[in-house]
Amino acid sequence: MAHLRSTTILAFCIPALLALLVVGGCQTDRGQESARSFVADEPLLPVRENDRWGFIDPAGNLVVAPRFDHAWRFSGGLALVQEGQAFGYVRPDGNYAIEPQFDDAWHFLNGRAPVEVNGRWTYIDSSGSVIADSQSTLPPEVVVEARYDDDAFELIRANGRYGFRSEDGEQVIDPRFEQAWRFSEDLARAKLDGKWGYIGRDGNFVIEPAYDQAWDFQNGIAMVEFGDTIGYIDRDGRRIWPREGEMGDGR
Repeated sequence: MAHLRSTTILAFCIPALLALLVVGGCQTDRGQESARSFVADEPLLPVRENDRWGFIDPAGNLVVAPRFDHAWRFSGGLALVQEGQAFGYVRPDGNYAIEPQFDDAWHFLNGRAPVEVNGRWTYIDSSGSVIADSQSTLPPEVVVEARYDDDAFELIRANGRYGFRSEDGEQVIDPRFEQAWRFSEDLARAKLDGKWGYIGRDGNFVIEPAYDQAWDFQNGIAMVEFGDTIGYIDRDGRRIWPREGEMGDGR
């Protein structure tokens, strides 16, 4: 399975983005809390330098020197990283909490993360121990890869394609996407014909697939990659950073 998590985060745009979040959050108390939560949930951000990955703080200061083959955002206090063909998890100090040992893996949420070993998916806790009976929730014929949050829809894979089903097992979105990920703020990223976009809960694209990579919406914005450029869009697909005309030849 191709991995959807890799990204190059441009250090110079992080402070501007955080400022944008805070300004946007000042409209209401709830908005302010969302902006503060975003910063609190992202103690460090992944950055790529010379094809190696490390972590910077929100001010753009290098905290963990680039040494991983891939690194992804922190979630549940741990960040998923890749060394060679194996996946593991590191703490904010860059040291391993769980050594690389999995064939594939996803982020921690609510104290557990789905991992793959020898073609079989299961859940682990933050110590790396397998959660008892967790394999029973991951049937081999339809691999449920993201049912570890409070979302009403489960992400499923069937015949190499991704779709969604309800909690009671009813298929609600046909498995037709090359890749997909869980819903976040009522939008899910999905890949079709080699490009990423965002679908609503009816399975139709709200933001048409036009990106080389895409990440979850948080506080009304999502990070996307087009060509050599990393940017941010709002829920209507409008570019927040860089803005129209500021991207050069990236797209």
